[in-house]
Amino acid sequence: MVNSRISAVDILYILGELNDEGENSSRQRFVNSYLRKIEHLEGIMSDIEGVLRKHEEATSDGKLMLNKVFGDLVNRMAELAGLSVKYSAYENNEGITGIWGTGKDYSVKITAMIPRVGQDLRKISDEALVVLSEEVEIQRPYVTIKKLAEFLNMVKQVNIPLSTVCASLSVQDNFDRKLEPIMELILLAFKREIKQNVSPVRPVSEWEEEELVDFIENRLKLPTKLFLVMLADGAKEGEELLASMNEELSRHEHEAIKSPMALGAIMGALSKHYGGVKEELVIRKGKKYSLNERYKEVIKKLRDDMNKVPES
Repeated sequence: MVNSRISAVDILYILGELNDEGENSSRQRFVNSYLRKIEHLEGIMSDIEGVLRKHEEATSDGKLMLNKVFGDLVNRMAELAGLSVKYSAYENNEGITGIWGTGKDYSVKITAMIPRVGQDLRKISDEALVVLSEEVEIQRPYVTIKKLAEFLNMVKQVNIPLSTVCASLSVQDNFDRKLEPIMELILLAFKREIKQNVSPVRPVSEWEEEELVDFIENRLKLPTKLFLVMLADGAKEGEELLASMNEELSRHEHEAIKSPMALGAIMGALSKHYGGVKEELVIRKGKKYSLNERYKEVIKKLRDDMNKVPES
């Protein structure tokens, strides 16, 4: 029975502290020797309930430690639902507790926390989904642990693509991406009902490496191709990206691009090529352009091949 087993709170009494410093930290022992041995979501929820009860009567230092445990328990919950999870350092600049994803693609930042009065949330990354122990008034998107547990329990029982799960948890304002998981679930649930004479809306899919290489090498004009490869080493603001592209265009005796505004047109034209069927290759956040992390290595290799000097 769940109630007869040793609990996370019991483990804290044994450890006496919870930190992630050093190779054999108390956190490593907690995660590897305890958390990863829990194989059912019910066990995690039982621990979370115990942590929240203890939190009500804990000292300030005790509350901080229990908040760390809460974050790790939420991460383990995601692992049990099939997601890949990176446990973030307890002290980090983004204020996150984990990054969730599928396979090698980690895309959803999570901040799991037990809220306290007067807490400053400005240090938490704007890209993070906040997971709260209870409903409170905060000026940003959040989900309660109760609702998240219900969602992940359904995910574990039903064959829902994990990429759809990650997209559902994203807090970004790009509604193209927000609609993707809903569209995919509609197709999964109602594919028989979709009329044959109506073209179904297809959710975006990943690029295969050979397919992407062929697309870039054979279907894109030079400025659009450079738009991609110049981002291979990292994100760039419009002016910097434009300068890099024009330098390379000059080497090819190609007309220069006169304004950073043209980059938006190039990005739009690039998207039209794959018509919402394939994943976006370039992501724009504010003034910065960056490659989709999933395809960065392929595009970097293409860039390196373009820069090779032919043997004489």
